[in-house]
Amino acid sequence: MAATKKLQMVFALEDGKKLTYSLSNPKDGITKAEVEAAMNSMITNNIVSKNGVAASTIAEAYVRTTENVELA
Repeated sequence: MAATKKLQMVFALEDGKKLTYSLSNPKDGITKAEVEAAMNSMITNNIVSKNGVAASTIAEAYVRTTENVELA
């Protein structure tokens, strides 16, 4: 059984839609404050956009853990 972790950073776009960036293997113990600081920096520096529509705010952020179980 192998478990994988992904940091999911969800941004709200100016057109009301959402855009999710995934980062594999985030560091253990990453905090909400660290993630929000990084996301705010990405928004401020216009790094996040889709089809020319910029991100306006943070929608949510979380770590998703997935466990793969091999079938016998």
